[in-house]
Amino acid sequence: INNDYRQEPFPGKSSAPPAAPPADIIAIQPVADLSCVRADGDAAWIPFGMAAAVGRRKIAGPAYVGSRLPTSNSSSDPDNCLIDPSLPVGGSADTVGQQMNYWPSYGSMNPGSRLAFLNWMASLRNAPDTYIGYVFVYFYALERRAILERSEEDWAVIERELVRLLEIYGGNRSFHRYGTELLSAIQLLELGSDRDAVPVYEAAGGDIPASVKIAIGRRLRDNLPIEPQWLLSWTMSHPETRVKTPARRAFTQLKSMFEEECQRRFPRGLVLDSRNLPRAEILYRSASGTFVSDLTDAFGSLPDASGCSDALALGRNILDDCTEQLDRYSRRVAKAPEHGGSLHAIALLPPAQRALAIKDLPNNPLTWLYEHVLAEEIV
Repeated sequence: INNDYRQEPFPGKSSAPPAAPPADIIAIQPVADLSCVRADGDAAWIPFGMAAAVGRRKIAGPAYVGSRLPTSNSSSDPDNCLIDPSLPVGGSADTVGQQMNYWPSYGSMNPGSRLAFLNWMASLRNAPDTYIGYVFVYFYALERRAILERSEEDWAVIERELVRLLEIYGGNRSFHRYGTELLSAIQLLELGSDRDAVPVYEAAGGDIPASVKIAIGRRLRDNLPIEPQWLLSWTMSHPETRVKTPARRAFTQLKSMFEEECQRRFPRGLVLDSRNLPRAEILYRSASGTFVSDLTDAFGSLPDASGCSDALALGRNILDDCTEQLDRYSRRVAKAPEHGGSLHAIALLPPAQRALAIKDLPNNPLTWLYEHVLAEEIV
C-alpha cells in the first residue's frame, strides 16, 4: 500500500474506527463499511468529508486517488479524473492552464499543471478565475461516480456540489452545458420511471433534453394527452427550433398565450398516435469522453418523440403565432426595460394578456381612474 495516497479523516468530521481493508483494495481510513467505497484496481474513491494525502497535500473528496482506474472501454488507459500520486508535481504552477491540452486529464498534465490543479483541489475550490480545465478534471470524477458507477448514496451530495460549481463556473458555456446535463441526469434517475421533471424551454446540445424526451415518451406510451406546457417545452427545447427574441423576452406572456391557443385548438387535449414509432434512447455522454452510459433501463421502454414531426410542426406554428403577437411589446421593453410594467407597454400586449398584466400592477391604477371618471372628477 502506497502511503502517498492513503485516505485520512477530513478535518472537522467525525468518523468510525477504521476497518481492515482487503489486500487488493487501497487502505481507506477510517471507514466502517468498505462495501460503500468502490475501488477499481488500486484506485479508491475518496468520498465527501474525507481527505487523501497526495504528497504533502491533503486533497478533500470527492476524488479518485491511486495508480490505476481503467475507463469503461479500456483496461489499460487510466480515467481522466484519476489523481496518480506517482506522477511528478513541481516547478512553476501553471495557474492559467497555458500548458494544458484541450481535452484535460490528470495523467496528461505536466508537473506545473498538476501543481496548479492540486493547489486548487486543496483549496475551497471556489476561485472564479480558476482555469476551467482544472475544474473539468474534478468534474470528471463526479460524473463517473454518479452515472457510470450509479452510486445512489452519493447523488444528493453530488447534486449540491454541481449547483455550487455552476454558480461559480457556469459562465463558461461548455461547463454550463455539461454541468446542467449531469445535474439533470441525476435528477431524472432520482425521479425514476413514473415522475416527470420540471419542463425546460431551452435547447441543450444537439438533441431533445432527456427530461423532455422521457415526459413526452410516457404520454405517447400511455396514450395520454400532451399538456400545453410539455408541447411548449418540446418545441422550444428542440435544437432545430428557431426561438425568436420576443418569446424569450416576454416568456411569461408567451407561455400563457401558448396554453390558451392549445386549449382553443385541442379542447380535449392533444393525443398522438405512437404506433410504429422507434424506441427512445436515453444516453449520457460524459464530458471526459471516457464513457457513454445508457440510462434507458431506468425509465422503461418509451416511444421516441422525435418521430412525431407533425406535432412538432404544430407546436412551432403556435409558437410563431404567439411570438408575432408579442413583437410590439418586446420592442418597447427592449428600449426601456424599466417600463415593462407601465400602462404604455401593457397596452401593446394582446387583450387577454393585457388584462392579466393590469391586475398585477401596484395600486390598480385603472380602478383608480375608473372611479374618478364615474365621480366626474378631472384627471
